[in-house]
Amino acid sequence: MKRTWLIPTTALLTLSILFTGCSSNSTNNSSAKESATPNDTKAPKESKNPEPVKKVKVRLSYWNKEDSVKTLLQLFKDKLPDIDVEYQFIDNKTYVDVIKTQLAAGEGPDIIGGVIDANTVKTGYFEDLTERYASKYYETGTSTATFDNKLYGLPQASWFNGVYYNVDLFAKYDLKIPTTLDEYFQVADVLKKNGIKPQAIGLKNPNVAGQSFLGLALNDFIGTTEGKQWNDDFGKGNSKMVDALEPALT
Repeated sequence: MKRTWLIPTTALLTLSILFTGCSSNSTNNSSAKESATPNDTKAPKESKNPEPVKKVKVRLSYWNKEDSVKTLLQLFKDKLPDIDVEYQFIDNKTYVDVIKTQLAAGEGPDIIGGVIDANTVKTGYFEDLTERYASKYYETGTSTATFDNKLYGLPQASWFNGVYYNVDLFAKYDLKIPTTLDEYFQVADVLKKNGIKPQAIGLKNPNVAGQSFLGLALNDFIGTTEGKQWNDDFGKGNSKMVDALEPALT
């Protein structure tokens, strides 16, 4: 499947300041080796009290309680031993106001969830991630954090849904695999005209069906200026899903 079939995520884990893990500097002994005499075969003495590696402290703020992200925090420890991650839980009801206050005071966290919009980007709170990360993600996943063609945030989560198709039917009616929603509808019309139901979906898990339909309906809308504003308002509790879903479905 091509990119247009991927369902976007609207929950973004936004990086305000990129951090780089510091590694310990190794001593360059090349000059010492060249000047040593042939009789000098003793290995250099190691310091009895080597200086400990200083960890880079990074503060991560989010609206989930620490118990719910303990696996993520453990992953940080395992994969990034030089990084000391301080996790800060902020209740979702006050999260946006608290983070914006911290950012305005120059005391914001290094990694935050949400709070990225046209205004906060213009203020200069977020780093341009385009060159480093844009090519690693689908545009449907980064559209809500892209402003003036520059990427300022990364998707926090995503899911992938697949569609099985009947190879024999596609060959019989000379159909091509659709890569856009409009092409999908064209295939469906051909099948319907020939008395074939174009699609069936298992409802053993209704959440899967719901996610699929919502994703398809909002896929094009969520990346627009209007869609970004709705997404921001939805996160604050000031808009409803129906506000975006009904027009998109219509």
